[in-house]
Amino acid sequence: MLCQAVRESTYGRPGACYIDISGDMVGAKVQESEVRYVQACPPPPLTYADPNDIKKAVELITVAEKPLVIIGKGASYAQAEEPLTTLVESTNLPFLPTPMGKGVLPDSHPLCVAAARSRALQEADLIVLFGARLNWILHFGAPPRFNPNVKIIQVDIKVEEMGNNLLPAVALPGDITAVVTQMNEEFLLRSNRFKFSPHSSWWRTLSKKLADNQQNVEEMCNDQTVPLNYYAAYSEVQKAIPKDCIIVNEGSNTMDIGRTMLPNILPRHR
Repeated sequence: MLCQAVRESTYGRPGACYIDISGDMVGAKVQESEVRYVQACPPPPLTYADPNDIKKAVELITVAEKPLVIIGKGASYAQAEEPLTTLVESTNLPFLPTPMGKGVLPDSHPLCVAAARSRALQEADLIVLFGARLNWILHFGAPPRFNPNVKIIQVDIKVEEMGNNLLPAVALPGDITAVVTQMNEEFLLRSNRFKFSPHSSWWRTLSKKLADNQQNVEEMCNDQTVPLNYYAAYSEVQKAIPKDCIIVNEGSNTMDIGRTMLPNILPRHR
């Protein structure tokens, strides 16, 4: 039973597994000769995406005018920070994290556009989801929060999640670390090395929105009117907490505003 619980919690989509053991078993005594030892549960097998679908996904990324990467908690669970950093930095793609995907790449990363989240979601013509789901956190992928013509590339360990709320242009089921590595290798195989232009109209739009929002945030942080607004309060909290602390952040405005006011630099710290 314990071996099955370990497999359930680590194979496929990882997660907690509840084990209920009866009281008489907990307090029972047995002879050592009656104890049956089992082998340790082997590591979970890696699952890879179809190479043809990897090529389709990479091709869509190279022709997109307004691409966006979204990093979800699935990428955090998969410990995919190394290949994702390689992918984002080698392609110069803008990214934003979901709340529990924060820190897979640092919020301070120059390619992070979390402070322009609404504009990025509304205008992106291609979104690559890495372990992020189109649930209420991402507005179910629906207009007006999303571009009605947006194309989705979905990377997820759970096959049943593919096409939930929005049909993907390319579905890449598999271990996120393995799939991102496949994508990096496919980019390297191309004769014309792809790198999204930092001078593109899309980057200019996002950069301007980031600067405008940052100015607005600074004004609210400096507003000491009583009672304090969220930004002013968070500004003081942010100064006091360690940079590597684990943050539990929940509840409407507390969570929404905390996304940008309480940054993470390390994965699995949210």
